[in-house]
Amino acid sequence: MKPANSKRERRSTVQAFCRNLDLKTAKALREFVAKALGLGIGLVVDVGEPSLMLKLAIGEKQFNLGTFKKDGTFRNYTIAWHTEKYGYPEIGEQYLEQLAGLPNGGYVDKTSSDRGHWTIRKRDNQSNKQNPRPFRISEILVFQDEWIQIARNTCKLIAAQER
Repeated sequence: MKPANSKRERRSTVQAFCRNLDLKTAKALREFVAKALGLGIGLVVDVGEPSLMLKLAIGEKQFNLGTFKKDGTFRNYTIAWHTEKYGYPEIGEQYLEQLAGLPNGGYVDKTSSDRGHWTIRKRDNQSNKQNPRPFRISEILVFQDEWIQIARNTCKLIAAQER
């Protein structure tokens, strides 16, 4: 995937991706992406066939803050792996924990020893057990303002480590 560079290109690629989603979710995702990119802290959108990713780009390094899938699901693999690789694993883990704390029943799936597979998931509402189902995009975007704040803080922490 190649990050969309110009504002026009980003809008076009986000619009194209959103055609796969229901109208309400598509609108919320467009709003979220616009807010996130408007922060001016190095966030980029990377759109491919199956997904749209929101990443922090610092030089050649990229940190995945969230992956929105065509099927309407949300994942955020690799941030814990990248922050560990670059020497500050607590930042990626903290980001996942904070994001998982927003929706009711969220948790960080750390079943793999490979931090690249860590992502947020939701507990089964009936039994309160962990299950492998990802959140729906619509369930995560309910908390977009809180998420923007978490992303902003995480980006500042990463940027401080990169100085």
